Formats: sequence, C-alpha cells, structure tokens
Amino acid sequence: MTQVHYDLILAAEKTAWLLAVAFALWRGDGPARWIAAIYLLGNAAMLGVMWVRPAEITVDIAGLVAMGAVAVRAPRPWVLWGTAFQLLSAATRVAAALDDRIQPLAYSTALNTWWMLQLAMLVWGTVETSRARPASEAAA
Repeated sequence: MTQVHYDLILAAEKTAWLLAVAFALWRGDGPARWIAAIYLLGNAAMLGVMWVRPAEITVDIAGLVAMGAVAVRAPRPWVLWGTAFQLLSAATRVAAALDDRIQPLAYSTALNTWWMLQLAMLVWGTVETSRARPASEAAA
C-alpha cells in the first residue's frame, strides 16, 4: 500500500467517526450522548498528546473509566460492548508500551479495529434508541 492508500483509509475512518458521533448527539438518548461526548473529549485529548505513549495510555484509561461509569448507570448491551472494546484499546496501548517487539502495523491495526468496533456499538445504540421513539422526541 502507498501513502495515498493510508491517507484515504484515515480520511474514511475520521469521516465514519464524525458521522457516528454526530448521529449519536442528534438522535441518541442519554447514554449515547454521553459516550459521544467521551469520544469527542478523548479525540481532542489524543490530538494533544499524540506519540507520547504514557499520555496516550492515560487518555485511554480515562476514557475507559468514563465509559465504565456510563455502563454502570445504563447497562445496555451496546454500552457494555463499547466499554469492552475501550478496555482492549487501553490494553493494546499498555502492551505496546511494555513490549517493543510489537510491530507498528500490528499495533495500529489493533487500535483501529477496537476504534471501529466502538463506533459500531455507538451507532447500534443510537439506532436502537431512535427506533424506539419518534424524531421529534430525539431532537428535544
């Protein structure tokens, strides 16, 4: 793959992220909106600490704690799965920090997999919520 391919994949991932978060904020219920807010804050924090491994781990663990709090208050399947994928993301970062034999491609592939699965869970929860109530209630 060339750099252009990687750039296209990154653009597609960021677009999917933006659409999923916007959809959750627009049509989601309380837990979906909280998770979307956690993703927004986490993404902003990650941009500030990118490539500083201890700080990235800290941001991931903070996201895990926040998502865990949402999961305790609203133990829906999609929230629990999303929190589990956040745990895998944090564990992947810790493993890469502890073992430098982990190849960069394997590391980024694992993180992107957990990230996309988290987004899928957010969309699942938002769709589930939006089907259960009319559009006029969701927008309020």
